[in-house]
Amino acid sequence: AAMNVLNTEGYIENLDRDTAVELPAVVGAAGPRPERVGRLPEGFAALIRQQQAVQRLLVRAYAEGSRKLLLQALLVDPVCAERARDAEAMLDHMLEIQAGFLPEFH
Repeated sequence: AAMNVLNTEGYIENLDRDTAVELPAVVGAAGPRPERVGRLPEGFAALIRQQQAVQRLLVRAYAEGSRKLLLQALLVDPVCAERARDAEAMLDHMLEIQAGFLPEFH
């Protein structure tokens, strides 16, 4: 079994404690209990930290209604970073098709 929890107890030692992580879990009579993972190999931890940065930028962008922060999130995301010159056009397209759900960006 697996479960998502905040890393407040340092289940994964080399990730921030204010982030959600998916952990292996043991399920017993008292319910699921997350297991400590310890330290991830640094390459994996670095990839996860990069995704955390993208997610934090997205949360701030939505909270503030900031198109600038949305664009920054796209530019930090490794999937989009290779096509940085196209990121703004991609953002415009995404906001256009999601206008009904994200009116604060119009």
